[in-house]
Amino acid sequence: MLSGPMAEAHEQVREPPRERERTQRRSPESETETETDSSTRAQLRGTKLLAGLDEAQRDALLELASIVEIPEPGVVIVREGAASENFYWILDGEAEVAKRDEHDDEREFIVAELGPGDHFGETSLFESGTRTATIRSKTPLRLGMIRARPVREAPGEHDWLAVFLFNLVQHDTRRIARLTSATIDGRRLERDHAARLVSLPRLLLFAILGVTLYGLGLATVLEVLAPGIVRGALLAGLGLGLLAAIYTAVETGPYPWSYFGLELPDERGRAIGETALLTAAGVAALSGLALAIDGATGAELPLFQPPGDSFVGAVVLLGVVVFAALEELCVRGVLQTALTEVFRDQDERLLYAIVLSNALFAVAHTAISANFALLQFGLGLVWGFAYSRQRSLVGVVIARVIVMFFALRMLHLHELVAASV
Repeated sequence: MLSGPMAEAHEQVREPPRERERTQRRSPESETETETDSSTRAQLRGTKLLAGLDEAQRDALLELASIVEIPEPGVVIVREGAASENFYWILDGEAEVAKRDEHDDEREFIVAELGPGDHFGETSLFESGTRTATIRSKTPLRLGMIRARPVREAPGEHDWLAVFLFNLVQHDTRRIARLTSATIDGRRLERDHAARLVSLPRLLLFAILGVTLYGLGLATVLEVLAPGIVRGALLAGLGLGLLAAIYTAVETGPYPWSYFGLELPDERGRAIGETALLTAAGVAALSGLALAIDGATGAELPLFQPPGDSFVGAVVLLGVVVFAALEELCVRGVLQTALTEVFRDQDERLLYAIVLSNALFAVAHTAISANFALLQFGLGLVWGFAYSRQRSLVGVVIARVIVMFFALRMLHLHELVAASV
């Protein structure tokens, strides 16, 4: 087998003789030439580029063929600007195609990747010239190689050439079709991405407007109406209005609902563990807060009391579940996701998105009390961090429902907060 450095030796025909001798000394070619000749026939006989050749034609082609083995990535097979002497096709492994920057010879760009069945250097079969790109191993490689000079100098003596060239054209046609399809898919992705960027400000505007109107309506209802059925119905209407705004923004935009966290998390085991940890931490933090407020205000309010009315408890639980899901969809799913895209070029984009989305929603709850708004903001930072890790609202909503229900029904925290104002 010929080693990777030997591939370089085949191409660099203009290198000084002393350097060429040093390259040949470190290559095992001289020791394995006979072995390579005998094994080449078995290894190359079944490749697609040799399809359609009869036995005599195949043997004639293989007289000019060798196997090149490159044991590691990063080895240059052919270099841009060097003499083009051999034709190669990939048997196993992957390679990358690089072009030099026309303004800076030290800089290059990866323009394509090659895999099994792909070939390069076909123009060397027709004319001598220079390589138009650098081909470098991306993984360990096994290459078939044909010495092009004998073919180029006497093409009429090689009766296998016509069928071989037909196979090359057939392969290139299929490769062009794949590249065309990939280009079309890439253009489609670029178009969809552009449409999302254009719709992002509208989505963010809908979300901020919805939260603002929700906060104003909440303040008005709590200020004007006494507790009762009418007040509860209006509060529910505010929630439905916020949901309608979010629904309109999402349905008229290019984003799927899964983009806003309405899907199960990918790593469900980790998500379940994080949800349990967040729930326990939230319950512990609120219990400590309730005890601190109770001690500071001297309010004689019952702490850690189970719900006394099963019907009222069921209604409260239903309300907590619905509003928790709605608010998480608005704050985490829409606001935080949209703000993350807005700050996508910033290193701290996630922090900005979490803080700003929770600040906007906390302001909307100042109508209840400043302390309640601060509580929403503090807990929201935790929920926002969890959502950024899970990219799903499921675990966040579950943790929030349990924590808020515990706070309202077991700690009577709404009464403690009111007593501290």
